[in-house]
This record gives sequence, C-alpha cells and structure tokens, in this order.
Amino acid sequence: MKSSNIKKAIVAFAFLAIPATLLAQSEGPSEKGLLGRWEARLYDKTWTADEGEILLFQIENGRFKGVYLGLERVGEHGLFYSAVGMKDLAVVEDGEIRFTVPGRSFYVKRPMSLAKAKSLADNGGTRGEMRYHGRLVKTRLLLKCESNSGECPSETLEFQKGKWIHP
Repeated sequence: MKSSNIKKAIVAFAFLAIPATLLAQSEGPSEKGLLGRWEARLYDKTWTADEGEILLFQIENGRFKGVYLGLERVGEHGLFYSAVGMKDLAVVEDGEIRFTVPGRSFYVKRPMSLAKAKSLADNGGTRGEMRYHGRLVKTRLLLKCESNSGECPSETLEFQKGKWIHP
C-alpha cells in the first residue's frame, strides 16, 4: 500500500472514531436551523419567571431576520415589554450567531409582533443597545449579552425552541 493511501486511511479511520455526539455539538447553527420562536426565562432551583425574552427568526424576502420581544425590568417602575427588529443579525462560518437589540419603546401589554407593537401606546423607552452572541448547543441556544448601559436581563441566557420548559 502506498504511503499516501495509508495516510488517507488513517485520516478516514480517525474521523469515524469521533463520537457522533461530539460531531453534532461542533456543528454550528444554520439560519434554517434557527427559524421559529425561541424563549428564555430567568430561573434558579426554586424559582422561575412567569415570562421571558422571546426571539423570532424568519426568512423574509430571502433575508434572515429576527425580532426581539423583551421584558424590560425598570426597577421601581415595574415590568414593561418591548418589540424590536434585530440589527446586524448574522450566523458566521464557525456557527456563532450575533445580533444587536437596538433602542426600544416600552409597552404595558406584551406585543407578540412588530405590527402589534405599532398599534400600542408606548410608555417611554431606552436608547441603550444589547449585543448578543452565542451558539446552538444541542437543543438550546446559549447567548451572552453585553450592554454598556447595563440593560441585559442576564449575562447569559438559555433559549429553548418553542414553549419554555424548566430544565
């Protein structure tokens, strides 16, 4: 057997020896794999929030788009809701997803779409942005949030596709 054929056989055998679970975890999300509704809730061992942040991903006119339906925790003023289109949404080659949640208006009732938000009266808002980045790990979308103005609901959020279920 030629040495080049031996090298090819070794590489092929090494690839086959990698457990399927590791291969599945290393694959990055595609835009198609992210389509739909994703929800995250703040929780710990004894408590779970009644509602959470929602991400809606869709293909519109051939472009990958996202909507952020957020909870806005405004200290002594209470809980408000927001709905805003994502900026700079991208799934990059290594499988990381990134987007920016721009400044947004606050609403007393939760809008479940951008169209519904336009029909509601706003109660103030924020100009602060939140930058999210992360990746799909098995069935969960794990995202880190960064904001210069301290507006992130949490440093890390764990989104589930569809309706949220306590892990």
